[in-house]
Amino acid sequence: MDNSLKYKNKPVGHLEITMQASGGVCTLTLTDDGPGVPEEACGKLFDVFYRSDPARRNPAGGSGLGLAIAATAAARMSGSIRAQNAQGGGLSIIITLPEE
Repeated sequence: MDNSLKYKNKPVGHLEITMQASGGVCTLTLTDDGPGVPEEACGKLFDVFYRSDPARRNPAGGSGLGLAIAATAAARMSGSIRAQNAQGGGLSIIITLPEE
């Protein structure tokens, strides 16, 4: 949520949060209407200190640890996290965790 706010490119940004449970798995999806990221960056967003855009390398903008910490937390709960560009613009972060 913080990244959606930080990197929005409009005066007012929107973030949609959904949760679905199916087949013993819960999927939490956060989709914003920001600029998205280059496709080749989607898999790297969860690397420690990674920033997909040179303009985002400003130390005042954050440490680059948030998504790496989220990925570690998801993995420790036997889940996963991934990013994909949303249709019509923006970025989706999809977190999948076991239901139990």
